[in-house]
Amino acid sequence: MEGLWRAVQARHPDVPAVVMITGSAHQQRGASLYARENGHFGPDLWTSAQAPVPELFLAGELLHQVDGQPVGHRALQTLLHEAAHGLAHVRGIKDTSRSGNRYHNRRYAALATELGLVPPVEPDGRGWSECTLTAATAVHYAEALAALADATLPYMRDPWVHVPTPVLIGAGGPAIPGTDDDGDGQGGAAPTGPVVAPPPRRPGAGRAGSRLSIACGCEPPRRLSVTPRQHELAPILCGACEAPFETTDDPDLGETS
Repeated sequence: MEGLWRAVQARHPDVPAVVMITGSAHQQRGASLYARENGHFGPDLWTSAQAPVPELFLAGELLHQVDGQPVGHRALQTLLHEAAHGLAHVRGIKDTSRSGNRYHNRRYAALATELGLVPPVEPDGRGWSECTLTAATAVHYAEALAALADATLPYMRDPWVHVPTPVLIGAGGPAIPGTDDDGDGQGGAAPTGPVVAPPPRRPGAGRAGSRLSIACGCEPPRRLSVTPRQHELAPILCGACEAPFETTDDPDLGETS
């Protein structure tokens, strides 16, 4: 994994050195709420030679080959996602909202594009977070990806359910205007990837009476208290900063994917 990050640094010198850690992508919050974190970039969480060093987390589940997808492609997509946060940190760019750093703004989308990812056409509740690896970008990292595959690293079993075979943009799916990888003017292929379903809820687990504290991206943030159902139904947007209200119950450990 470190070799893959060094390959990213070799192509993009502004991407900083990091302390890389791994672990499970799956976290349980409360009795029955599950969260998935494939990676995160945490600025200056470590110290080396009396100097601050960022932390990079990459989930162990991403080392698992899913439905015939080439080994390492899921890991590379996440590393490039976090590398965009790294560029923002080095360049002093505000690329996410304050509330848990979950809303990825247009500045983040521009940095991800610089690294070879394709942002979504329209933002969702997390902004332009869901950027996709292209076939053309993967080719640039073929040597590092091959080394990762040859290493046959251990991986973590993913208890969530994966269904259709992932297809890289430009690898044969339907064309999307504005994502032309090969210069033929037809656009790249539509991304299709694992559909992820959370583990089943524990018997008897429920959320009756529970409420979430949420905050927007204003400085200082405006705060609300809502039920989990209200929060999950649709994004609740702030009329001042235009960012969605996000939960504030978890510690802010840095940008997450």
